[in-house]
Amino acid sequence: MRPRTRKLRLEHLGGILKESLKKNRIAVILEDRKLRDLWDKAAGPQIAAQTRPESIKRGVLYIKVFSPVWLQELGYLREELLAKIVSSSGDTAVKNIHFSLGERAAAGRPARGMETVPLDLRYLRDRDRKMIQDCLPAVADPELREIVRRTMIREITRRRMLDGRSKGRPVK
Repeated sequence: MRPRTRKLRLEHLGGILKESLKKNRIAVILEDRKLRDLWDKAAGPQIAAQTRPESIKRGVLYIKVFSPVWLQELGYLREELLAKIVSSSGDTAVKNIHFSLGERAAAGRPARGMETVPLDLRYLRDRDRKMIQDCLPAVADPELREIVRRTMIREITRRRMLDGRSKGRPVK
């Protein structure tokens, strides 16, 4: 029998990481920091607190707005915001802005009392440890692997604390 040959194709690390976290139901929002900084500078702190830039596609900047009132208001400010973006970036890649209603990202604002979730291995069950160990070999970079490991531990701990499953105590 002839051995199977697989064609190797390169994949973006961001896509692999996003799929792995999605598969294990870990909410992580990967934002383009440059896009976020550009929007924050052009919109100002009050508008930026009520919005989140999603992407730029074919010259259109897509923005999620967290309330219908702000969505309507930003419709009136579209041209002014577009002018600020073009002047602050010096780039004419953005030709239009599209606003749509969206929800605030869970990772953007931690729940009350959960600003700092401890990196405490005592909250992990055996199946959690196995899941983490099974996911980590997919990440080749040791530094990134450690970041993913800590993120998974903190997310599991956060969920246990929020769900009240552990009643605030570590799992035995």
